[in-house]
Amino acid sequence: MRYNSLNDIERKEIAALFIQKLTKYIENTRGDINKRIKVDKDFIQVILCDLVSLYPNMLEYIDLDGVSFAGIDIRNKDLSDTNADIDPQTVFDKNLSGANLSKLNMSDKDFTGVCLVDTNLSGAWATIDPQTVYKKDLRGANLSGLDMSDKDFTGTNIMNANLSRTGASINPQNIYGKNLYGTNLSGLDMSDKDFTGTNIMNANLSRTGASINPQNIYGKNLRGTNLTGCTIVGKITSDVVIDYKTILENVTYEDDYEKAKQYIKSLFNQN
Repeated sequence: MRYNSLNDIERKEIAALFIQKLTKYIENTRGDINKRIKVDKDFIQVILCDLVSLYPNMLEYIDLDGVSFAGIDIRNKDLSDTNADIDPQTVFDKNLSGANLSKLNMSDKDFTGVCLVDTNLSGAWATIDPQTVYKKDLRGANLSGLDMSDKDFTGTNIMNANLSRTGASINPQNIYGKNLYGTNLSGLDMSDKDFTGTNIMNANLSRTGASINPQNIYGKNLRGTNLTGCTIVGKITSDVVIDYKTILENVTYEDDYEKAKQYIKSLFNQN
């Protein structure tokens, strides 16, 4: 490969010079670049590590087709507007945590043993098996729009994950820690699920058809929970925690006592 005799200092200086010229070029064209700039692949390959670590916001202007990201640390990097071809098996430490890969085509990629904590794969056509990703840990992962309809989430950590529009079948009783804190399940079918002992604080259960008994969820805590369109099957007693972020729009109340209370509030247009 050409340019591989550059030492670390020279490589960083070359990367900085390249970005300086690229920035000037973008300024001169007022950012009106219809297609990515084609650059010698050997040249880009040599300085890629520096570009990713120091100038990740400039990658969208470079044609990365055919450029290998093997050994490159892309944790917490936004590659969503690039044409990068990312192989999860060869990136640094098989770690995609915090990376934004939305809109990339990841349809043929293997995520076995790959860390996906806080990874954004929305619209990336990826096939994710919760049982084979690193430590079955999908905390904070954005999988919105992926097909997860036939996936097994047993023992999987999905705290703060976005699973909306995935068709996933989630059993609150067998996910890791019975913990749905901050999880977005909007639009999934949760109508027959048991939430006993489940932490649903800050969870989005809107349009899931879930039946929630405030008396048997974890901590009797509905702080920040979105229950739009859900059913409340038990009493909302004074020890049930509800805050200003709790959403109870279009909720159906099965308990007659709660029905009566809600009727009175609606009658006088009170919260």
